[in-house]
Amino acid sequence: MGFNGQVGMGESHSPMMNGVRSLWDHLLAGCLGVGMFVMLMMKGVLWSPEVSLYFWSSNKMELLWTVMPAVVLVSLALPSLHLLYVNNQLSNVMLDIKIVGRQWYWTYEVLNREYEMYCVSDDELEPGDRRTLEVDKPAVVPSKTPMRISVTSGDVIHAWNIPILAVKADAVPGRVNTLYGWVDNDGLYHGGCAEMCGVHHSHMPTVVEAVSAEDFFEWVEWTNEEFEVPAKGTYFQEILDSVLPCVGCEPHGGIFFDDDPRFEYMNKVFSVSMTTFEKVKYLGGEADPEVVNEVNNMKKRCQKFYYLTMAFLGNYLFMSRKAKRNKIDRTHESLYMVEQGFSTACLVGWDFLRDVHKSGKLSEEQEKEMVELIKEWENSQKELAKELVSLADKVNESNKRWWEFWKG
Repeated sequence: MGFNGQVGMGESHSPMMNGVRSLWDHLLAGCLGVGMFVMLMMKGVLWSPEVSLYFWSSNKMELLWTVMPAVVLVSLALPSLHLLYVNNQLSNVMLDIKIVGRQWYWTYEVLNREYEMYCVSDDELEPGDRRTLEVDKPAVVPSKTPMRISVTSGDVIHAWNIPILAVKADAVPGRVNTLYGWVDNDGLYHGGCAEMCGVHHSHMPTVVEAVSAEDFFEWVEWTNEEFEVPAKGTYFQEILDSVLPCVGCEPHGGIFFDDDPRFEYMNKVFSVSMTTFEKVKYLGGEADPEVVNEVNNMKKRCQKFYYLTMAFLGNYLFMSRKAKRNKIDRTHESLYMVEQGFSTACLVGWDFLRDVHKSGKLSEEQEKEMVELIKEWENSQKELAKELVSLADKVNESNKRWWEFWKG
C-alpha cells in the first residue's frame, strides 16, 4: 500500500500492476518527448530573428501537424487498450469471489462462506494498526490463483479498490461488474471504497489476505466447522455427496470454470477416484467403521491433492496465456503436469483399494464386491489413459477455435 511522502507506485504484487507500471513508464516517456518537442518549437519561434510575416498557409505544414499528433495519440492508446483487453480475459478461473458494497461495510462470499467486513473502531486498534485501514475479518484468498471477482452494491454506488494489486470495480446497485484477480505473493493488501458513498465513506476499508494454496485449503477445512456449512466446489463435501457422480460426464461440473480440456480431464480423474472411494463405504450394505474412517481420510487426501494439482496447473496456464494459440504436443509442460497428476491418483488409489482388500476387515460378500470394484477401477483408469493420449489434440482444437474466432 502507499504511504505519505511516497514517490512512485510502490511494489507490484500482481500481473495487472506490472502492466500498469509498464503503461505508466510508456506514457511518461511519451509525454516527456512531446513536452520537449513543444518547448524546442516554442524556443525556436520566440527567440528566432527569422519571422515571416507572409506565411499564410502550407499544405505540408497542415498535414504534418495533423498526422504527427494522431500518431502520438495512437502510440499512447494502443498499449492502454492492450492492457485493458488482457486484464479482462477471464480464462482458467479457479475461484469465484462475490463482493457487495453497503453503507458502510463490505459483504464477501468465498466458497459459500458469506461474512461482513467492518472497519475496526479507534477503541479496538492495537499498536501498529493504522486508523481506518484495519478490518475485523479480511477476505482470505489463495495466492498465485486466477480468481473471478464479481462486485455489486446493495444500496448506493461504491467502488471496490486495492491499489497495489491494480484492481478496481464500481459497485453499482442492480449491476454486477466482473474483473480478474491474481496475487503474486502472500500477505495483507489494503484498499477501500473509491467512490464517495456517504458520511462514513472514509471508514469503509477492505483488506485481502493472500495465503498459499495449502494454507487456503486448511482455512477452508477450519471454516467448515466454524460456519457449519460445506464449501462449494467439486473437492468439497457438498458436491462430493450430491453432484460428484455427474462431474465426469459434465465438463463444467467442477470448481474450475474454464472449458480447457486439461481442466476437464483432471475433473474426470478426480470424479472417478472419489466415486470409487465412496462405494467402498457401502460394500455389502455397510462397511466396517474403521474402513469408513480410512475412506474418509483418503477422500480428504484426494481433495487436497486435487486442489493443489489444479492450482499449479491454473497458475501455469495463467502465466502462459499469451502463448495460447501455439500448438502443443505430449511433451508440453501442462500435459506433463496432467500426466503426473493422473499417475499419482492412479497409483495412490490402487494402493488404497489393495490395502482395504487385504485388511482382513471385510466379509466374504464384501470381498467379492471389492474385487468387482477393483476391476471397475482398473477399467476406468484404462479409459482415462486412452483419453490422455489424445488430450494434446483436444487442446489444440480448442485453441484453434479460439484463434478462428478472433480471425473472423
